[in-house]
Amino acid sequence: MICDNCKKRESVISFTKIEDNEVTEVHLCKECAAKKFKGNFLMMDGFKDLFKELFNTEETIDIEKTCRFCGRRIEEVLKTSNLGCIHCYDEFRDEINDFLQNYQLSSVHKGKIPKSCPTDLKVGRKILDLKDKLQEALILENYEEAAILRDEIRDLEVKNDTL
Repeated sequence: MICDNCKKRESVISFTKIEDNEVTEVHLCKECAAKKFKGNFLMMDGFKDLFKELFNTEETIDIEKTCRFCGRRIEEVLKTSNLGCIHCYDEFRDEINDFLQNYQLSSVHKGKIPKSCPTDLKVGRKILDLKDKLQEALILENYEEAAILRDEIRDLEVKNDTL
């Protein structure tokens, strides 16, 4: 199967994304997958050996990096999701942001919106979600889907302005 991103090389990894009851299957070649995951998936248990074997690459994070205040290592932080002290946020800022962006495709937490929430906030969230999907479609060079998402975003923005 051909890579969905570059459309040039044979895919070596496939993953299924389920979002809002919509199933999307993505196939990536070695190079595109390495770019998308930036090597940080390697720190997640279960994926470490698979990605090392698949991509034959070294981890991009210095797992020996430690917080100079509490001595906690970044390897422990990424494995347990527990920081050692308040200074760890500053010491490991880049690594934590990279990990969050790869793990949840954003470093910003998006919680649920209450049903009693005003309509303009619900539409605003829908716009943000569609913009995320648009970015993903552009990264994968799926321009047809990107155009549909762009038009849907415009329609919702007009609707939101009239509320």
